[in-house]
Amino acid sequence: MNNERLNNLQGNIIDGSGRKIFFGKLSIENGKITDISEISSERHECSDYIAPGFIDIHSHGDHFLLIDPSAASKIQQGVTTDVIGNCGYSAAPINSNMRERRGRGLERFKLKPNWESFGDYLQRLEEAQPAVNVCALVGHGTLRTYAGIPETRAATPKERLSNLHAVKKALEEGAFGLSTGTFYVPGSSADKLELLDSLTPVSDMKRLYAAHIRNESDFVVESLYEAIDIARIVKVKFQYSHIKAWGYQNWNKANKILELIKNGIESGIDISTDLYPYDSAATELISGMGVQNIKSIDEIKNHIQELLSKDPYWNHRIRILSSKVENFRGKRLFNLKNPAEEIARILEADPHTSAAFEELSYKNIDKFISQHITAIGSDSSNRYIVGSLYEDFSHPRAFGTFPRFISKYTGEGKLLSLEEGIRRVTSLPAERLGLTDRGLIKIGMSADLVIFDPSKIKDKATFQYPKKFPIGIKEVWVNGKVAVQNGIINEVRNGKVLRA
Repeated sequence: MNNERLNNLQGNIIDGSGRKIFFGKLSIENGKITDISEISSERHECSDYIAPGFIDIHSHGDHFLLIDPSAASKIQQGVTTDVIGNCGYSAAPINSNMRERRGRGLERFKLKPNWESFGDYLQRLEEAQPAVNVCALVGHGTLRTYAGIPETRAATPKERLSNLHAVKKALEEGAFGLSTGTFYVPGSSADKLELLDSLTPVSDMKRLYAAHIRNESDFVVESLYEAIDIARIVKVKFQYSHIKAWGYQNWNKANKILELIKNGIESGIDISTDLYPYDSAATELISGMGVQNIKSIDEIKNHIQELLSKDPYWNHRIRILSSKVENFRGKRLFNLKNPAEEIARILEADPHTSAAFEELSYKNIDKFISQHITAIGSDSSNRYIVGSLYEDFSHPRAFGTFPRFISKYTGEGKLLSLEEGIRRVTSLPAERLGLTDRGLIKIGMSADLVIFDPSKIKDKATFQYPKKFPIGIKEVWVNGKVAVQNGIINEVRNGKVLRA
């Protein structure tokens, strides 16, 4: 195939704006769309549908894009732009202490975090030549650690001022915004004043505030109220990360969550959200259990016993993904003789064990997807089917999020029209990020494109077999060059590290 071919992309065009599909032809030159010819205002019977490249607004490939810049699990889904640095965690800035700690965790991947500033990291990422475009947020929790603020308390006025300057510096070096993860240590110790100060330069520079809120389960309403109120006070564009009501006892809170968002928007707050279309969440086991602030193994055991006393089948909904305890990888935690003892033993052996938690409701996912402000994010790093990024089990969302969303939720008789579904993964996230040259099929836009068959596109990844590429995607173009053709990844890596 000639990667520089001109006037040869013909099919049913879904331009990303929500406009009705039309049959037409695109001209591409020097990485840009130079002409669009509408042949018919009606879609044609051909199976080629051409859409803007998908934008994964919530991703975690900060280090994995350096380990494997082919970004295989993303680009095979049609993702052409990956948004990293979410949930309060980013790869930069880091100091010598952080470099040593992170270096130990990355040693098995042969990656040395030999950068310091946010700008240094972006340059290192650029040198790796990723296959996808990358937008990076800076993480509030990372900045806290960089500044040496203790994990156990809120920042002092002097530390808040220091953090404000650090956020401003990262934004000046290209960060698209600030992410917070007040559910996780160290962000969980931040008070409202600290978050307001950190977000001041984000507001001033019209960047994005992306929040993994303080609690997504029993106190989800209160936590969302806090985040919306912060956005109101500081007048910042707010992205509510992976909207959910965790735990069946909280599934009835979906309407209240939507009411808070509606009221916020009506009062003038700029709010949107995102989600992954699965009923299982995934995070570190210690966080999903709510014991991230507990240091004693005996206390953890007591907490597990308390959870089991409320719900004897609680552990049956947990599946271990990544862990040093190999015999549990990929397995559900049922048939345990002594759940509290055995789960505590896993955490003792590997505190960073990750797990999937079957705690979400598809009925609520439908409600959330029905909102015109909801984008799609995988909440996953890039993975591969061989090598070091294959070793652990992963949530199937790493390989299947976008084809699953399109096949399950868009099209005739489904929750969204195909046109609206494509808007949710293209122009909507582009607008949130302030990307003016991507997200639409329009003259002058970068030629990030996905050619697919709506009748065949489908995710194949499952928890049993999580590392399976989707089907139904014919080609993926990144900045005017073909990155994927008929399921085969080309050697050309034509992504760009974008800067705000």
